[in-house]
Amino acid sequence: MSLCGIGKVNSASSTQKMIDMFCPDVIINSGVAGAVTRELGVLDIVISEYEKNPCFKIIRLKENQGHG
Repeated sequence: MSLCGIGKVNSASSTQKMIDMFCPDVIINSGVAGAVTRELGVLDIVISEYEKNPCFKIIRLKENQGHG
């Protein structure tokens, strides 16, 4: 288990350090998220109703756009 700080860059860095140190056969990433309230503490478990990823956007292409 790792406490890596805020953001996906810190998460990736921490994961790589653990790979380098321990050479695991498997890595389980159970999620990376920020707290929305001060009532949540480190290692609290939160089950969400929806997800929002600001780094990923789905767009609908107009008909025939992107073809040919």
